[in-house]
Amino acid sequence: MSYSSALSGKKDQPRPEQQHGAQQASQPPSATSDRQQSTSSRPVQQQQQHRPQQQQNQAQPQQQQQQQRQQQQNSGAYTRSTYVRRASQTPRTSNQTESHYIVSLTTTPQLHRTLTSIRDQHFPKHLNKLQSHLALFRALPGSQLPRITSDIEALCAKTKPFDLYTASTPFRLRQGVGIKLVGGKQDVVRVFKDLEGPWEKEGWLSDQDRGFQPHWTVQNKVDDEKVVEKSMKQVEEVLKREGSGEQGVAGKATGLTLFRYEKGYWKFEKNFRFGSGGTEDIGAE
Repeated sequence: MSYSSALSGKKDQPRPEQQHGAQQASQPPSATSDRQQSTSSRPVQQQQQHRPQQQQNQAQPQQQQQQQRQQQQNSGAYTRSTYVRRASQTPRTSNQTESHYIVSLTTTPQLHRTLTSIRDQHFPKHLNKLQSHLALFRALPGSQLPRITSDIEALCAKTKPFDLYTASTPFRLRQGVGIKLVGGKQDVVRVFKDLEGPWEKEGWLSDQDRGFQPHWTVQNKVDDEKVVEKSMKQVEEVLKREGSGEQGVAGKATGLTLFRYEKGYWKFEKNFRFGSGGTEDIGAE
């Protein structure tokens, strides 16, 4: 299976990444005119006592809807129809309907497989729609695709493959676990800055894409503190077993991969290989 196929799903089928919204249920009807008419014949004092109860009964469905929407936003599988991007994940362009593109680091197969195995074990299964990835940019505007592609090709032509290795211990995310890149971090940051600098001057990068801390997320959206702590220990065991000394798992960076973002789904577009500037329509693995 190619690197791009593994990352975006079996047989290159796009797969969803994360949920930020849910459809709103229809508003229940208010009290009917017949009920209002029947209450008008009651004494004024009795109507005043009954009205707060009516208002409370009407407010309950609204509160339930809000709670359901919040639960759907925080957990559960999501679909194209329920997916909504945050404002920080949207390019700063005038076209709000254009396609968004992702650029991720391509690594050697063994490193990719090891990190994917860790992610598969600890990421909530109903939310885990991707294999391991180290994304440099997550919301590049489709209107700038020719410029984006040209800049990536030029950068890859002058960049040689370089060594990578992870930390030997994971770090804690707010709702999960991450693994930091240690060896090769400066090289990856340089690749990011060489692209981010000119693109930021154009003014269309999203807030999320204006900063970069290279790491792999292997668990997220877990509220149970005990589950997260258990995962931290298990991930550290794997990193120490598969690594060497203070180094975690190791491999090489071999290029960059471009994906198209479609309401939470990634669709493979191109691989850009370090050292040649060439592109190909299949993955490196």
